Formats: sequence, C-alpha cells, structure tokens
Amino acid sequence: MDGQVAHALPRIREKLIADHRRLDGLLERVLGAIAADERETIADAFTEFDCRLRTHLEAEECHLIPALLRSDPRAARAILAEHAHIRARLLELATAIDLHTIRLSAASAFASELRAHASHEDNFLYRWADEHLGEAEQRSLFADMVDGVISRVRSGAHNPTVTRLGQAGSRAQPRARQRGPA
Repeated sequence: MDGQVAHALPRIREKLIADHRRLDGLLERVLGAIAADERETIADAFTEFDCRLRTHLEAEECHLIPALLRSDPRAARAILAEHAHIRARLLELATAIDLHTIRLSAASAFASELRAHASHEDNFLYRWADEHLGEAEQRSLFADMVDGVISRVRSGAHNPTVTRLGQAGSRAQPRARQRGPA
C-alpha cells in the first residue's frame, strides 16, 4: 500500500482502538449501574452498549475478517469464534438484565473477557488491517460503523430484548409453548 494512502484517513488501528475505548466507557457505565442497582440505568446503558458492540463486531466481520481469512485463515477463525462467544455472553447478560437477576460478578467477568479480546484485536488485527487494507476498504468500514448504529436505533434492534429475541429465533418459541397449559 502506498504510504500516502495510509495517512489519507485515520489509521484503522487508531479509529478502532478509540471505538474500543468508547465501548469500554459504556461498559463501565453498565457496571456502575449494576453496582448501584439502578435498574433503569442498567437497561438504558446496556441497550446502548449492546447496540454499539454488535455494530463494531459486524463491521469487523464485514470488512476486516474476510481479508484476514485470505491471508491468515486460522487467525480469522479464532477471531470469529471469539465474536460468537461475545454474542453468547451478551445474550446471557441481556437475559439476566431483563429478568432482574444480573450479578456484578457476571458482568465484570464479561468485561474482563471483552477487554482481553479488544487487546488482541488492538495488537494484531488492527495492525494487520493498517498494512493490508486500502483506502476504499477503510472508508467502507468507517461508514458501516456509523450506519450500523443508526440503522439499529431506527429498527429497534438496539434494544437487547429485541436483539435477543431476534437471535434466539425458533428456540424462544418452543419455550413459550412449553409454559402454556398442558
């Protein structure tokens, strides 16, 4: 990649590390609300965190992971597995928040997992992307991160309950039928 192109936009690493910092700030807000047992704040803060984290993951999966897959399939699959784990943990947390059973220890454990994942991306994936992605790919990545948040808010998918039900799909309905009259 031409050195001038690399400096035409903010570096991917800089931009996505800044996004990790914003996500960590939102997560700290969730943790603080859980510690204070402020149910409404917990739900509101988690809704925003959930929306922004899912958008971040999707942008990486759409723009970074396919290119990494061509270059280093093992590393790409490992990151995808981590993303799947993060989504499963988000679902667990959203459920606990909805049921008012959220525990600070569970949320803190998730925060530790997410921070370890972010550190790995900061030090590997984003450095790799800065070296291998062109300006058009970078612009598309940055635009999708902004557009993803906007579309989630407009569609209601930023609500963890809506997101959870949308992801649970057919698994959620059989449970509902089981609770009905026998």
